[in-house]
Amino acid sequence: MRIILLFFIALFICYSTNAQSSKDYREGYYYNLSKQKITGLVIYDPSGDYIRFKPNNDAKAEKIKIKEITAVGTSMRVGIDSLTVLTEDNKENKKYFAHFILATPTTRLYYKYITYRTNSGGPNMIIVPANTNANGTTIKWTNSNTYYSSESYKFTMYQEGDTTYKLTKSNYIEVLSKAFADVPDLVKRIQNKEFSFKKITNLFYEYRTQTSFKVK
Repeated sequence: MRIILLFFIALFICYSTNAQSSKDYREGYYYNLSKQKITGLVIYDPSGDYIRFKPNNDAKAEKIKIKEITAVGTSMRVGIDSLTVLTEDNKENKKYFAHFILATPTTRLYYKYITYRTNSGGPNMIIVPANTNANGTTIKWTNSNTYYSSESYKFTMYQEGDTTYKLTKSNYIEVLSKAFADVPDLVKRIQNKEFSFKKITNLFYEYRTQTSFKVK
């Protein structure tokens, strides 16, 4: 059993290493806890809890945990090019990489990414009687193909004080009515449930559109 487990651990490590090859690194930076900007080459998963950093192409990659970072970004022109480290529910052990959505006079909104990894196949455990004349069981293992898959989700978070909380179906009307109070007509539409929770991205678009025409 140990041999089988070690085999799959080694397979996963090899997979992870290959997935993060040199060509995947991008010019970028991160800010440490002293707010010092450190530039080089970076690679990160927005749903992860660390980044990999190299000062240059020839340097060895360093794994830097999220607790040592305040922000990270790359020179990418598309995609998730900059992230801020925030906490959820005011808990230091719930830090995450937050992707900025928009800011209002009263709050800021972010996306939080989560990836669920699953596997199918792999070793199958079969429990059978030890023998016909004794109590107890024997565990046998059989091999089958293993397939790894992942599903990514993003959650909308709203800032309150120095932390963030999850926007949910039960609180989004109240939270966004306060957040978008500078656009009264839009607040009325929110409270009339013109925007369902599944379509709050449309609501964000409406807010951006209406505030962009305001005289500054």
